[in-house]
Amino acid sequence: MSKDAPPPTEPQHDPTALLTQANKALDDCHPDLARKFLLRALELQPNNVDILESLGVAEMEDMTAAGEEGEEDRVGECARRAREYFLRAAELSPGQGYAKYLYLGQLSEGKESLEFYENGVEALEKALAEVAGNKEEEAIIRRRLSEALCSMAEIYMTDCCDEPEAEASCETFSSKAISYDPTNPEAHQTLASVRMSQCRPDDARKAIETSMDIWINSAAPGDKDWPVYPARIALVKVLLELSLHERALTVLQTIQNENDEDPEGWYLYGWCYYRMGGGGEEDEKVVDLAEKAECWDSARECFETVLQLHERYGGAEEEMVEHTSQLLEQILQFLAVHGVDNANSMQVEDEGDEAMEL
Repeated sequence: MSKDAPPPTEPQHDPTALLTQANKALDDCHPDLARKFLLRALELQPNNVDILESLGVAEMEDMTAAGEEGEEDRVGECARRAREYFLRAAELSPGQGYAKYLYLGQLSEGKESLEFYENGVEALEKALAEVAGNKEEEAIIRRRLSEALCSMAEIYMTDCCDEPEAEASCETFSSKAISYDPTNPEAHQTLASVRMSQCRPDDARKAIETSMDIWINSAAPGDKDWPVYPARIALVKVLLELSLHERALTVLQTIQNENDEDPEGWYLYGWCYYRMGGGGEEDEKVVDLAEKAECWDSARECFETVLQLHERYGGAEEEMVEHTSQLLEQILQFLAVHGVDNANSMQVEDEGDEAMEL
């Protein structure tokens, strides 16, 4: 080595090496370790956009972990720090790259969120043009474009639902989401939600069935078309609202397989069986007495599980717990009147007081 050559930079003093170590820690699902490397790198290069964006990602990963652990204060702190890092990155490199804008869209609300998503979509469309001809890269960017447009439609169905352009925007964004990636289940699910808001249940059913058919029989957990856990929870709610009970049960089975200690999953299971037994319908549904007893006994087991999990771990929404208790009381009264015990070896009395085995 030449006498005039600079000495090799030690990793702890080399921002590039620290960034590499941090990204490896993120890949290995260690956001706390990544944060340590990145904060040291940021001290050395405070205006490095890559470091700032990676810090934001580390905070988002930690925020997800905190949410799963029920640490709401930590969730808020992670969200605040992530937002600061992404905003700083956007100030230093406006219009460059899309990731920071999509994250800021997630971390914001209402019109501000829409503005960030618009910037992200614009950057994604530029990126799509740049990779023209590369099918693999095109597919990745098309999926991200589709997901961003779905998020924008959801905002117009929630935070900005009273805006005069809300319905037209929902229509535009959901349609564009499908055109960019027809294989994205979320895009068709979003269209289903739009159709429901327009009081078009038949069209909503077609859209949600298309969404579900993309993945339910062909994808496996972890595949790109397999909806993440929260998306499947949302899917079940749409299916139940459209009275697609058998499809809801199919999705609920995937939810139970992934997490059988989630009170919301058991609540939705119970609500599905309750509905299948004729409960909760605006127009009274005529259900055979034996079928009703069988469905409501299954609902009973699910609702009792909700209360047991809440008592053991806490964390369930109080409104859900209260509704569960109310439904369970109604179900137990019905089962008691019709001679159904809690061991599921039961009898249902018909109108002629004759009992039949279920």
